[in-house]
Amino acid sequence: MCNSHDKASLILFGFRPTNSFCLEHIIKKSYRAFANDRIVAGSERALFNLKEAMIRKEVYAVGELLLRHSSSSNMVAIFPEKELAGIVITPLPFKDDMRRVPKEDIGYTKRPVVDA
Repeated sequence: MCNSHDKASLILFGFRPTNSFCLEHIIKKSYRAFANDRIVAGSERALFNLKEAMIRKEVYAVGELLLRHSSSSNMVAIFPEKELAGIVITPLPFKDDMRRVPKEDIGYTKRPVVDA
């Protein structure tokens, strides 16, 4: 991913159906974001319209988040908050961060191994 901006930003790439999101992809803490018309004029109206459209169409957004100009950007999933006026931003894991555990590996270990 390459963020072309030198300052903190959130770039939307597209939308996916809400039911296609896998809860196993939540491996980092999520962020809550709110609009602030004092800093960016019109941001409250834009976020409200985006949120309402996402709720109506039952989709979430996929985008790129850069928190600081000195950090690297992350791919994120963006969900609308129905009760509050904001959005929830969830960092998505890289493929290397995910692994499947075979069902035969889930079980109990022997006591000597625990005591060691």
